[in-house]
Amino acid sequence: FCTYGNKSNTDIDYNNLDNDMKNNNSKNQCNNKEQKTTITLMHQNVVSITNKTEFVEELISVYNINLLCVTEHWLEKSCLEIINFPDFKLMAQYCRQKDEHGGNAVYLSDDIIDKYDVIEIDFKFANVNRIIESCGIKIHNQNNKTTELIVICMYRPPIDKYYDIFLDKLDEIGRKLKLTENPVVICGDLNINHLDKSTRKYKKLNDILESLWCGTN
Repeated sequence: FCTYGNKSNTDIDYNNLDNDMKNNNSKNQCNNKEQKTTITLMHQNVVSITNKTEFVEELISVYNINLLCVTEHWLEKSCLEIINFPDFKLMAQYCRQKDEHGGNAVYLSDDIIDKYDVIEIDFKFANVNRIIESCGIKIHNQNNKTTELIVICMYRPPIDKYYDIFLDKLDEIGRKLKLTENPVVICGDLNINHLDKSTRKYKKLNDILESLWCGTN
């Protein structure tokens, strides 16, 4: 899952790599302009990052990734912080406090960090274990401090009885972060079938995203 909003109002171009790397056509290219920095984003639902680091490193190298979002890393904060990828830094994370599994993380390459001010977003107001788990960053222009890009990595476990709570929290995130006013990417695993647009879950999610910016992609 990856959705974009207000894409034209930024000095950054960004590409998305779908997490199914079996598809050679999974790369969605944006029109590059010479004055813009290109960010190539990849999301992976790793289902335990501990034994996937070499695999992720290979993908980073092959696809020239400079922004990595992972869901279901399955680690406590102290353990996640020792997972490193060459020339990347952990910029944002969410770890479950009591339950096992779940969790998100955002990694950013050193070359992007050198060019921009990067701020971790505090999602304490919205995160609920096993319902909605989010982390993210704001990338600011170092000169005029404008927001060039908001990146949110989100995981929703497949527990349908909490789906309406998830939607309420997603809407709260959109309003609080003023996503209608800033360029934004939300990626992650929401455990929703986006191929079947007739389902209640898809329609309600799309209604919220359309109210925030442009619907699902």
